[in-house]
Amino acid sequence: MAANVGQLSTDELKEIIGSVVEQKLEEILGDPDEGLEMRTEVQKPTVATEKGCRRR
Repeated sequence: MAANVGQLSTDELKEIIGSVVEQKLEEILGDPDEGLEMRTEVQKPTVATEKGCRRR
């Protein structure tokens, strides 16, 4: 993307800023659950919910 900021729409600029903020927060805070395993009693309903969401 080789556009000047002045050439971007408001929505495009918001999207870029939001993406950068999200990346920075992930960099700073990281994933607090990284390295942890999900318990089976939590994992099964979560997988079922994800499969249901994909069908829509």
